Formats: sequence, structure tokens, C-alpha cells
Amino acid sequence: MRRLLPLFLFVCVPASAQISPVVLPDSVVVTASRLPQSARTVGQAIRVVTAAEIAALPVASVDELLRGRAGADVLSRGPFGVQSDFTIRGSTFNGILLLIDGVRFNDPMTGHFLSDFPIPLSEIVRVELLRGPAAAEYGADAVGGVIHIQTQAGLAAPLGEPDGAGGRGTISGGSYGLAMGDAAAWASVGGARYTAAAAYAEANGQTIPSLKTLPDGVTPEPATARAGFERGAATVGLRQQVGSMTLSARAAFDAREFDAVRFYTSFASDTAREQTQTLWLQAALEGVAGRTLWRVQAGARRHEDTYRYNPSASANEHTTRQATLTAHARRVVSNTVSLHAGADALARDIASNNMGDHGDVVGGAWGGATLRIADATLNARLRADYAEAYGFELTPAIDAIWNASPTVDLRAAVGRSVRAPTFVERYFNTVAPRPNQDLGNPDLTAERAWSAEVGTDAYLIRARDARLTLRATLFYRDVDNLIDFARSSPNAVFFADNLRNVQTTGGEAEVSAYRTLGRVGLSADVGYTYLDATIDGLAEDVQAKYALTSARHLVQAHLHASLGRIGVGVQSVARTPDSDVIDAYMVHNVRAAFALPLTGVDARLTLEVRNLLDEDYADLFAPMPGRWWLFGARMAF
Repeated sequence: MRRLLPLFLFVCVPASAQISPVVLPDSVVVTASRLPQSARTVGQAIRVVTAAEIAALPVASVDELLRGRAGADVLSRGPFGVQSDFTIRGSTFNGILLLIDGVRFNDPMTGHFLSDFPIPLSEIVRVELLRGPAAAEYGADAVGGVIHIQTQAGLAAPLGEPDGAGGRGTISGGSYGLAMGDAAAWASVGGARYTAAAAYAEANGQTIPSLKTLPDGVTPEPATARAGFERGAATVGLRQQVGSMTLSARAAFDAREFDAVRFYTSFASDTAREQTQTLWLQAALEGVAGRTLWRVQAGARRHEDTYRYNPSASANEHTTRQATLTAHARRVVSNTVSLHAGADALARDIASNNMGDHGDVVGGAWGGATLRIADATLNARLRADYAEAYGFELTPAIDAIWNASPTVDLRAAVGRSVRAPTFVERYFNTVAPRPNQDLGNPDLTAERAWSAEVGTDAYLIRARDARLTLRATLFYRDVDNLIDFARSSPNAVFFADNLRNVQTTGGEAEVSAYRTLGRVGLSADVGYTYLDATIDGLAEDVQAKYALTSARHLVQAHLHASLGRIGVGVQSVARTPDSDVIDAYMVHNVRAAFALPLTGVDARLTLEVRNLLDEDYADLFAPMPGRWWLFGARMAF
């Protein structure tokens, strides 16, 4: 398994008078305010995905996990988490903020690298998905929403549990030389928690028929694309008491090499190969002083990318570095009022043989209050930022929720957001630009947006053996100077520009249900998202590259059924794009598992089929694989 195999073998609330940094139950979230808060006191749409749900899904990476969850539109370029773009509510892929245990992970070069995730799926405890702007808490880039990954040694990690150890892992193989494994182990010793995890995957890849029709009616040579890849990741982490405080830290590394045919272009001559490496370090110190909960966090990311368009082309080589420091606190003033405030700083740079050497520094501070009146909660926040790319910006936000009954919540939110252009958007250069190629623009200004939403959550059934939850949200976003690549004719380059005004209106509907009857268990999570996006002030002959690639209609479903030792899970995505460049499609992934009769160990044999119906489809330019078979085993102890 070549270079990366040794990597895998190496590591085989409402405001109240009492607060504490404890393990987060599903009814508590941290994404909306950075510090623990009851989900029923937040006026924005937030979903939590637990480790148990992740284990039941036919997924092998974070982007595959989010692809089937309501609210996140994931545009995959390759199989098994090789590379994907994330969008939420019609945002561009650069308008999403990804956090790892509360620390910003985004790469300053491009949002295409957001899925270069260095932490194996087996190490993840829960995922919080916040839909809607979060710039008032987190600063730039949180336009469409926030994806917050929490790990075994991070915000969701238990402390003070008895000494002991545990672990879980999967191993599988399948079509086209696929070999894949993912394992995590953890131990609690003397009140501290230590974790380690590693993942590895490789495949020769399918030969994939090219898209039937590409932009402007160009028909490329058939059967030239492949989906071969090799990727590995490893991480170690700890969380322990230090006096009255809690220290957590993590180091993680990811390396991958993959066929990148038509990831970024639509040319028949594109036979690209790409390599990336990501080093991630983070640490946090938190504590409680009376009625004040505080946390200081730091993170550092180094990313290397080598992209070769075809064997005769010179490679583009880029290295980005980013460091963040954040301090924030919340003080409970009374049973009805709490206050929070914080400040952060971000430094980033790039060294590139294509874009040159650049860097900038961003700083911000914010404050807010939570007011609880009877059955209603009001959250207000205001943030001020300064950045070289957009100067001084204020981003206010307010949300409210009314617990109308023990089972029904009504909520509303409005907020402002800002997004700075990435290094690619500002500086990407081509010596002799060809039609359809991208070209950066150093004169770009930031995009700014106002967003609003109203919604309701109905917890109709909350019994031990049954659950039924309905959610519905209407939302609207108005973006000025949206940043995108655009061209004025079929023979022109895609030039980075600010596209006047983009208005997005949409709605979300979700059903989550669970029922057990003796040995039979049934669960379902189904979501539907509708989007209507329009660009005002854009000439008829101008074509935007990414602004209208989100799905107009998006159905995402996860169904699971179990009978005794047998379980079957299905994850389905049906997508109708808001563009004639991409065809509509429906894809189903299925996993069947059989539990072995072993004592003290949860061991299961698995059979999995990706793209069950062998759908011929693509996200953006890149053709996706057809049907793919996997056989494997899972174990937890």
C-alpha cells in the first residue's frame, strides 16, 4: 500500500446559576455561542449527528457523512472523501466555516481544501451543523453556515470517568483494488483521557465515462477519467484536568494523492494528478470561575498542494500556513441573563510558484447577551473585525426562540456576514490563459450579506422506544458583491469578480423518526431543501462559474432497519441543480451488517454497495464513479 501504509500501521442551556464544561448531550450545542447552550434556547437551525448515527451510515469520510444529512449540499469530485466542496443554503463553497473542537480549520488558499480533513471518522464523537450566518460569533466566511466537528479528546470528551480503555475500527476491501481501514483507541487514566486514531484507503480506481455534455456543448473524449486515490490520516489527542482547569490538545496529519481529472476544468486534455498534505495542531484551556465559564484556544494549519494538469505540464506547488488564537467567556448574571465576550486573531500566508508569496492578518472582538423571559429566549451578538482584504466591518446578529409548548418551538433569526476573497480568487495566475481557465483578481472586495430565517421544531414523540421530530424553516439571503469566477463569452477566461447582488430564497423541511418493536428497530432522517437564487445586475452574456451550482431541489435521506443481528442502512441523495451545466441525479449507498455472537465485543460483518443503481452523474465538471462493492468488518469494545 505504498507510501501511506506506514502511517496507518503507526497508530492502528438556558442561562442558569450553575455552569460547567461537561460532556455535551444531544440537547446541548456549542456552535451558536461557542460555549454550551441548550439547543432549545437557540433561534437558528442546528442539527446534531452523534457517533452512533455515524457508525450506522455507509460513509467513510466527513464529506460523505454530510452529503446525506439535511441542510448541507456536498459537491463531490471523487470517491471516498478524496475532495468535496461544501455549501449550505446556496452559499458558495468558500462561504462555509469548518471548526474542529471550536477552532477554525478553513484553508486560506481555497475552499476546495476544506475536505482535506486530518482526523479519522472513528475519532469523531459528534457533528453540529448550523445553517445560516454565524459571522457575529466567528468572523469572516460563516456566510452559509458552520460545520463543527467534535472529537474524542475535544469539547465532547468525558472527564472524571473510571480508568479504562476502548476502541473501534473498520476494515474493508472491494472493487477496483479498494483497501480501507479506520481505527481509534482511547484510554482514561487518572482522570485524563488519551486518544489515537488512524485511517488509510487506496484504490486503483474506475475508468469513468466522461460527462455526456459539458458547458457550451463541448463533448470530450469518452472513458478518459479515472478515480484512483491513496489517502491516510493519523491523530493523537489528550484532555485532562490541570488544577481547576481543563487542558485539551491534538496533533493530526493527512496525506493524499489522487486522480483529479476535470476537478477544476472541462478540457479533454485534463488528466490531472494531485497531492496534498495537511498538518493540524490545536490546544485549549478552559475553566469555571464562579459564574464565569472561559476558554482560550489556539490552532495552526499547514497545507501543501501539488497539482499537475497533465504529464507534459509543469506542476503548480502551493504551501499555506494559518494560525489562530481565540479567548472568550460567558458570565451568568442571573437565572434570566447571561453575557459573553471574546476576541481572536488570525495570521495566514501562502508561498506559491503560481500565485507568489502573500500574507495578511485579521483581528476581531465580539460581545453578546442571552435573555430568558418566561418561555422565550433572545440571543443578541455584535462583532467588529479588521482585515486587510475588507477593512473594518461590523456584523450584528439576533435570534429568538419561543418554547410555545413542551413539544413545539418557534424561532427566528437575522444576521449580517462578510467573506474575504481567498488567495486563489485574488492571485491565481496562468501564463497563457485559455478559454474556461480561472484568473485571479487582486482588486476584489469582500462580499457582504444579510440573512433572515423563521422556523419551527415539533418534538411530537419523545419516548424511550419511539421518536418523531418535524422541522421546517424558511430563509432569505441578500449578498452584495458576491465573489465568483465569471466570463463574458465561451472563449473567455473565468475572471474573479464581484457579481453585484445575489438573492437566495428557500425552505427546509425535515422528518426524524425512530421506533423499536421488540427485536425490530426502524429509524429515518429525511430532509428536503428548496432554493431559488437570482443574480441582479449581471449582463445576459456573462456566465458565473459557481454562484448557481447549488441544488434547486435537494432530498437527503438516511434509513436504517434492524432485526436481531441484521441491520441495513441506506443513504440517498436526489439533486436537481439550479443550472443547466449539471444533470439531475439520484444516488443510493447501502450497507448491510451482521452482528457476530461474541461476548464483550460488538463485531459485525458488512456488505456495502456505493451508487447502487450505477447512476451516471457528476458534480460540477468531475465525473463520479459508478457502482462500487465493499466487503468488511466493524468492531467496537
